[in-house]
Amino acid sequence: AHYSLDDHRDAIADFTAAIDRDASFAEAFGRRGLAYYAAGDSTRAIADLQQATALFQQQGDQVGYQQSLDILQEIRQ
Repeated sequence: AHYSLDDHRDAIADFTAAIDRDASFAEAFGRRGLAYYAAGDSTRAIADLQQATALFQQQGDQVGYQQSLDILQEIRQ
């Protein structure tokens, strides 16, 4: 909700709340990582995207895994 309004702090808070409710919510880690990146925090963005990638892989979600991996590679360039 907040993320689409480009209010990165509120988006980060929303995704953090979702992760607090479900620590295996890979998509929330990925989206929070993107919000951190958009807010200029590459370190936290990379950490969250690495977590998302690991969770997607553990959950057998090949599409989510590949998307997270692709974004990580872009950020690291």
